[in-house]
Amino acid sequence: ILLLEDSVSDAALIDAELQRQNFVFHLIHAATESDYRKALSGPVDIVLSDYQLPAFDAPHALEILKETKLDIPFIVISGVIDTERAIAIMREGATDYLFKDQLARMAPIIRRALEEKDVKRKMQAAEHAKAAMEARYRRLVENMQEGLLLVDPEFHISYVNPRMAHLMGLEPADMLGQSFFGFIGI
Repeated sequence: ILLLEDSVSDAALIDAELQRQNFVFHLIHAATESDYRKALSGPVDIVLSDYQLPAFDAPHALEILKETKLDIPFIVISGVIDTERAIAIMREGATDYLFKDQLARMAPIIRRALEEKDVKRKMQAAEHAKAAMEARYRRLVENMQEGLLLVDPEFHISYVNPRMAHLMGLEPADMLGQSFFGFIGI
């Protein structure tokens, strides 16, 4: 957990609350923009950020996180954030926010954010696997020696492999969208 917090006592309260809720974590504390940027170069699973720091604020910290292209949940923990600012930072990409007097909600919010991140990662992995499988299938179909064409429910040709087009003496593009029955003479 990367904690962006300038108040040592607030950082200690957050740390103590996470421990009280039996949350397993390693806390990296940053109080300045420089410390924050440095910490983002290491392993970080989630960012907890105070809204207002002395020369730095959560919207700017979120922007820096976006620039890194890291997919890390960003949660604002503030004592003074108003509804308009909370909504604005959520629209900019913050995962959630909570008030410092509601730290008991922190661990469940962190768990939910990490679970959502894990689901997103698994979905991206599944999409990559699907794309790779489709690419292998396409290479197989386009390079096979048998002719293949697919028709849609209205019997229009929706796919033609190069071999089928060659057998018909046409280019695949010339066959797409045409009536299947027109090609077989019905």
